[in-house]
Amino acid sequence: MPDGSNPLLEAALQYAGRGWAVLPLHTPVLANVSAPLACSCGRDCGRDAGKHPRLRNGVKGASSDRETIEEWWRQWPDANVGIATGTPPVLDIDGAEFEILRDLAHRRAVLCHPHCRRMA
Repeated sequence: MPDGSNPLLEAALQYAGRGWAVLPLHTPVLANVSAPLACSCGRDCGRDAGKHPRLRNGVKGASSDRETIEEWWRQWPDANVGIATGTPPVLDIDGAEFEILRDLAHRRAVLCHPHCRRMA
């Protein structure tokens, strides 16, 4: 990014500032214009492309430590942001539900960072 900022890192740090443990997730990638999204892990993840942890120990490696988070996003600047939520371990909002959550979050300033985006 021209100004050196990374909205994904900023979102991760904002969540960590609330005491939430975050982790870097893989990234959906466009293999070609006629194919569905692929995953940065290189496997065929189908609809789950970009929705699983990059860390070897998965969600157990989530952290709210600023230095750790900054290191992750230096290593994977395009990583999606995951939040360790406990049980169940993942909050995955797709489709129309995403728009509803984003609208609610913008009105309430609860969950969604201004750079929340729809993945698919």
